[in-house]
Amino acid sequence: MFQAAVARRTSNALMRGARIPQTPILPSRTIAFSTQPRPLQQITRLKVPNTSNLRVSPAIPLHNASITLQIRSLSYLQRTRLGLKQASKGIWRKYPFLLPFAILCVIGSFCTFFYIVYVEITHHMPQYSKFPLPVAKHLRTAVWYTDVDLNPALALKSYKDALQAASEAHMHPFSDEVMGIKLQIAMMLEKAGLIEASVKVLEQTKTETLVWVEKSKQLAAQREEEKEKRKKEHGETPPGHKLEIDDPEVLKRWEAVQKFDAFEEKQRAKGIKKSVGMALKLGELYLSDHMQQPELSEASYEAAVDIAMKELNSRLSQGLPVSGGEEYEKVEWLTRLEAAIALAQLAHTYSANEKRLDLAIPVFMRSLELFRTEEGSNPSCRQAQIMSEIGGTWGNLAHMPFKTQDPEASRKEAYQASKQWSMNALELSANVSSAVRDQGCDSACVVAMFNLGELAELSGTLKQAEKWYRDALALIEKHGDPEDGSKALLEEALERVAKK
Repeated sequence: MFQAAVARRTSNALMRGARIPQTPILPSRTIAFSTQPRPLQQITRLKVPNTSNLRVSPAIPLHNASITLQIRSLSYLQRTRLGLKQASKGIWRKYPFLLPFAILCVIGSFCTFFYIVYVEITHHMPQYSKFPLPVAKHLRTAVWYTDVDLNPALALKSYKDALQAASEAHMHPFSDEVMGIKLQIAMMLEKAGLIEASVKVLEQTKTETLVWVEKSKQLAAQREEEKEKRKKEHGETPPGHKLEIDDPEVLKRWEAVQKFDAFEEKQRAKGIKKSVGMALKLGELYLSDHMQQPELSEASYEAAVDIAMKELNSRLSQGLPVSGGEEYEKVEWLTRLEAAIALAQLAHTYSANEKRLDLAIPVFMRSLELFRTEEGSNPSCRQAQIMSEIGGTWGNLAHMPFKTQDPEASRKEAYQASKQWSMNALELSANVSSAVRDQGCDSACVVAMFNLGELAELSGTLKQAEKWYRDALALIEKHGDPEDGSKALLEEALERVAKK
């Protein structure tokens, strides 16, 4: 037994001393799967590796591997698509109401943005396209404090800065752009309720414009005289020959002078036209509730007529155009229609003053004459309005005392003239073509019918008077109640006739 134990110990020692060679790791091997389950006794329990029994195998060379794994990172677009795809799953189911509302808000925001850009390009930017950048910068601020957030002090400061910048940029002091800034100041002050300040700006601008026009005309006349004088001294160019200038500098200066003279002439015509408009606006402001100065209003209308008629006669004597058609507001010179409108405004002022009532009719007649000359065979409702006003003025004169040898005969003539002019207004209004017919014809008919009703009431024919009053009232109700109180006057007249 001792020898057997020694033999076993010896064999165990030999086994411990012997080194077991490592089995090489094959790059790949075939794994066969058996359809029969292994017996439980053959299943060995796996050992959890630890630091004592962990053995690191050498790396497998890539050239010996039969399968190579490649890893690629996703691009930004692919990651974005993947994120949107994952985020969109179930979004309609989770937010059935919020998502359509959000989409509509986004679409509305884009539409609003493009509309603002469209308005800025088509409406706002053209206002400042003719101005240098420093002037346009101040004007944008001024317009903001005029139209958006009304602040007279800040707006006036910005307008003054714009005028200063225009002066530094050597803009013409009476060009359309600079004159437009000054008129905008007056409009802003009127909008803010500062009527007296607006009147002051208009008066100063009108005076400065007229003074410049006169000086510019004198300088133009002097240059023309000097030109004629040089022609006489150096002799005129023979017929059929042209004066050729070889020096480019002289030619450049000559073209600049010619261009400046043409610009000055155009601005003089525009300055006179704007002066007439400013005088008419002053007459309106002086007669407003804030001022209540009819004398100054009448003087302003007289000044407007005086400027207009002088310019009209001057242009006619020089053979210059005085017609502008229906687009007279876009024409640079003063037209017959504008002179006729100024006369009609003055006549209205005279007709409202009993002391000047006798002056209203000749002024109305002169205005009607200009309208007839301009409109020719295609009369407008303006002629019908003036005719009805003439009829009403004759009717008012019939109530005034006549300083004649036979006052009653003069009064009958006044009544007859009032009736005739009122009937002419109705006839002309009926014959106005539909292309130019407007609400002025209806207002002319109402005034004419009211005049005829008053004349019939004074003559004692009450049924005829009631008929005229009712026809005028029906015409007013057809087209809406005007703000001049004519409906109340007609209703009062009907009640008065019914009581008689």
